Amino acid sequence: LMENIINQYRNKSDEDSFEKIIEKDLFPIEKYISMIKDKMYEKKELYFEDLVFYNGTKSELITIFISILELVKNNIIKIFQDKDKNIKLNLVGGEVE
Repeated sequence: LMENIINQYRNKSDEDSFEKIIEKDLFPIEKYISMIKDKMYEKKELYFEDLVFYNGTKSELITIFISILELVKNNIIKIFQDKDKNIKLNLVGGEVE
């Protein structure tokens, strides 16, 4: 569940501001959009948990989340919650642009 994912990141602290500036460059949204599109094209559907790296940083989690929202906005994927309340992503149509 999303709550479990958030709880794992809740206790992590970001380093000083210089580290945050460098970190932003390490997690470009375009890179994650491309990665998610590739995975979606391969599998057609994924769970949100499949895209999260549990040893990653808060910034990385946020970047992944923003990337997913961008793909939804561009009508490439759809998001819904299954009967077990897991967040599921489906490829719209069947082709990735």
